[in-house]
Amino acid sequence: MMGLVQTHKKEKQKPRLQVALDFETLDDALAISREVAPFIDILEAGTPLIKSEGVRAIQTLKDAHPDKLVCADLKTVDAGYLEVKMAAKAKADIVTVLADLFKNRFNSIELYEGGR
Repeated sequence: MMGLVQTHKKEKQKPRLQVALDFETLDDALAISREVAPFIDILEAGTPLIKSEGVRAIQTLKDAHPDKLVCADLKTVDAGYLEVKMAAKAKADIVTVLADLFKNRFNSIELYEGGR
């Protein structure tokens, strides 16, 4: 089995704090994001939020907090290329995938990353 190679490692990286916005409504996610934004580095558009509100939740969080990284917690399994493309178009900085993906799924994600 081939190991994953980290290609963008920065020297002396600092730990980052992430908050998961696992809500059903964008209004709830935005309310909490406003409260925690001064204290965190990454806002996570949680899986329930994205399923309920769609990828527009990612764009809305990024628009509300342009200085924060936004993670799209898609937990992608099937349509890696398409889902990563959709999240990237919505301005996600980070996208989650499941660790048991087949190698070809990772290749699809890497292909999209290269064309971003």
